[in-house]
Amino acid sequence: MSVMADRKGVIIDSSSAILLFKAGIFDCAVAAYDLIVTPSVACELTRSGHDGSSHFANALAAGSLKTAENGTREYGIPELSRLGQGERDSIALYLSGSGIFIVMDDGRGDRICRDMGIPYINALLVARILRDCREIDEDRYAEAFGALLRVGRYSADIVSFARDCEKNRLKDFYPAGEPGKIGSN
Repeated sequence: MSVMADRKGVIIDSSSAILLFKAGIFDCAVAAYDLIVTPSVACELTRSGHDGSSHFANALAAGSLKTAENGTREYGIPELSRLGQGERDSIALYLSGSGIFIVMDDGRGDRICRDMGIPYINALLVARILRDCREIDEDRYAEAFGALLRVGRYSADIVSFARDCEKNRLKDFYPAGEPGKIGSN
């Protein structure tokens, strides 16, 4: 894995972080991006007995996973009230000016991001981007992608897009802004 000088600040919700952990590539995402969570997401991730809770607690303590306040609980956006607290706070954090995009695997949250023009990707696309940028090799990508398909809930269209979309459509989500420009050759 490479060490990046100008890493992008990216907001991640708990379901996406847990999916990446279960797929074995959460630490690769941490190495590629400055991952930011809200206090509510940090609480969800570190809740005793949940998958990866001690790993997330260690990442928070080490500062490799950062916590940021969204600044307000008054969202003024009725659609956000239909989301869980972590997704709602993640979108509010983005709207307050933090992060350049959101990693979210919640269907309702995804729709709100799309409808509001908020840039977002899901865990499948994180795996794809990490492969495209050579943060993980083809074998690790295949293993992670398969794990995400087993533990996540993705429609056939979402899976197809994650596998087949042109790199140019993902360029704004690449850690260095351009596919293939980071990582070891």
